[in-house]
Amino acid sequence: MFRTNGHDLTILEDVVYNSYAVALIGSSSSTNIKVGGNVRVLGSGGLSRYNAFRLGGDGVGSIKIGGGIIFEKQTRMQLTTAGNASVFDNPQSVVSGIADFSGYAARLDLGRRSGAIEQFYSFGGLSGSNSGAVISTDAETDSNGLVSTLVLANSSDAVFAGKITNPTTAEDNASTILTNTVNVVMNGSAEQTLSGDNDFRGYVTVQSGTLLLRTASGASHGKLSLNGGKFGAIGNASFASAEWNGGSIGFFNTDDAIAVMTPETVTINGEFLKAGSGKITVDFNGVDTYDLIDNGQWYDLIEAASLSGFSDEADDDFIAVNLSDGYAEFQWVDGDFGKVLQVSFSSVPEPAAFAALFGLLALFAAARKRF
Repeated sequence: MFRTNGHDLTILEDVVYNSYAVALIGSSSSTNIKVGGNVRVLGSGGLSRYNAFRLGGDGVGSIKIGGGIIFEKQTRMQLTTAGNASVFDNPQSVVSGIADFSGYAARLDLGRRSGAIEQFYSFGGLSGSNSGAVISTDAETDSNGLVSTLVLANSSDAVFAGKITNPTTAEDNASTILTNTVNVVMNGSAEQTLSGDNDFRGYVTVQSGTLLLRTASGASHGKLSLNGGKFGAIGNASFASAEWNGGSIGFFNTDDAIAVMTPETVTINGEFLKAGSGKITVDFNGVDTYDLIDNGQWYDLIEAASLSGFSDEADDDFIAVNLSDGYAEFQWVDGDFGKVLQVSFSSVPEPAAFAALFGLLALFAAARKRF
């Protein structure tokens, strides 16, 4: 154990954890830890919390890592801060590089002890090909009520096949029900794909960059806030509610969706609020819609229990981009528990769009006559 007793700690190069036993660095919320290089995690203690590498101890003021976190074995690490109140673009913990799980079913906990202040943990992205990899919070009884927010600040594209979750029962007392929450914020310039069985209960916010998310079957996240960038589902993404202020929603995000020529879906179990002005951009990612044009089929995109801020005509609120062929027409229809946004593809613009185009041509012709 390396207790800092309130003093700051700077490590100029890499930190390497290569032990069976628990290792702890940091012991006070007034301590700030800086690591110049990477954190390499290759402990041999497996996934037990008793054999984890705890960078930050029970919670330090801040952690800054100049490189990434690299898992080189199936092991467990806890990144723990207990800093002052902040926001997603000024996080208490910053990992400049990627948290790379490689092919290991490793585990990364964000936070260890419960506190009233939401803690933000920023990464330059997440990568890993093992579906057994986990990002969560600590799961001890003393962690109950912990709120940890994962901030994705990608400058390059990354894919994480593991899952982001929150524990529901305590590891040290199975009768203790935990209410820990993990949130996700996309605030990068590239694309982050989260393709695992994600079942975290917290909110999702997209500020910039592209976030592609899959929700585990039967699960649902908190509120989806779209403020910029692009959001897209993998298979299906499900939320308690949603609010659009800006940005686009992408469909045909994966090869699987393109192979069956069926777009992914977004489920909103509560209200879908259109708070921003202008039309919502629906990005079809350049998919070849040749076989879908004029086939008379409507495809589900978004299902919401209720709508607020939308017009009666869906084409007044949505606009399609990145279609390789044809035009898109949108409509709201009644679904099993609310409204369903659907799209159909045609070889000519739908009548309203055609009328608008004709009107513009008429104005152009009149202007030419005057001159």
